[in-house]
Amino acid sequence: MLRFAIRRILMAVPTLLIMAVSVFVLIRLIPGDPASLMLGDLADPASLADLQQRLGLDKSLPVQFAIWFGNVLQGDLGNSITSSQPVFPLVLDRFWISAKIVFIAVVIASVIAVPAGVIAAWRQNSPLDLVLVGTATVLLSIPTFWLGLLLLLFFGLKLEWLPVVGYVSFSDDPWAALLYIVMPVMTLFLH
Repeated sequence: MLRFAIRRILMAVPTLLIMAVSVFVLIRLIPGDPASLMLGDLADPASLADLQQRLGLDKSLPVQFAIWFGNVLQGDLGNSITSSQPVFPLVLDRFWISAKIVFIAVVIASVIAVPAGVIAAWRQNSPLDLVLVGTATVLLSIPTFWLGLLLLLFFGLKLEWLPVVGYVSFSDDPWAALLYIVMPVMTLFLH
């Protein structure tokens, strides 16, 4: 079992490296650069060149990647371009929000999916089985992002029952917090 886990972890390393290179290159292909975004359109060329040099944007792409990857391996994800705050605490702060949403969705899905699977197996080839399997197949066929957008469009914009963006902490306002997490939980639960 331990050898299997080690083999799986070692197989993930090339995948993570390929993903890191792909994301890094794709971000660098976007028009403009972070220095001009941080300073704005009216920045003078001297301060723009100085910031590019401080950020390492004046170096070649392989050198930029090596510096970035080395920093990531040390746990330094850099600073946010928009707020100049360290990225790791920002990600960690939002991670717990996402973890709560995923946990709630998994609990709801388990409470509904396990009995539905038992019923479908018990009543195999019955109309109820066909409905349950058909519904599950259709829901799994819809990409998650598309299902989320449909829910936002219908419940958020068309019916205006739920907020479209934002987050409220449970400690601040439990009812508003529930309203804000309904759509993300529904998207994950239905998929």
